[in-house]
Amino acid sequence: NMLAFPDINEAVEFGLALMEELKEKRITADYSDLSEMIKFGCVHDTFLTMGPHKTTGRADYFGKVVNRAARITAKSALGTVNFGVLADNDGKTTLPRLKEKFVCHFKGVKELKGVQEEMGLYEVTLDTKENVPLGLLTYDD
Repeated sequence: NMLAFPDINEAVEFGLALMEELKEKRITADYSDLSEMIKFGCVHDTFLTMGPHKTTGRADYFGKVVNRAARITAKSALGTVNFGVLADNDGKTTLPRLKEKFVCHFKGVKELKGVQEEMGLYEVTLDTKENVPLGLLTYDD
């Protein structure tokens, strides 16, 4: 499924919250980590056209942004939240302005199927330095 967000921060935050929720639910027969069964990819760009979906009537988006998001997801590892940005001619990328609580890990510049431009792929995690789980806290004497 494709979801549309007005801001890259909202997309990343949704993806991370989804992964966390799936880790907690474990509704499979063997109690597997559901987050390890999906991947979340997003990109910030404008769509070419939008119209009602033929069956649901919900917004249906068209344009490069849709294909790029799908291809970023395809290049992502299971259990991760990723976003992509266009790379310039030198293979360099410019990160969008993300909230400070997000940590970006550069995965490299990738050629994506059906996408003419190269894209920088980033995996995103939450900065947990302020919120360490109780079991991992260490105390100095």
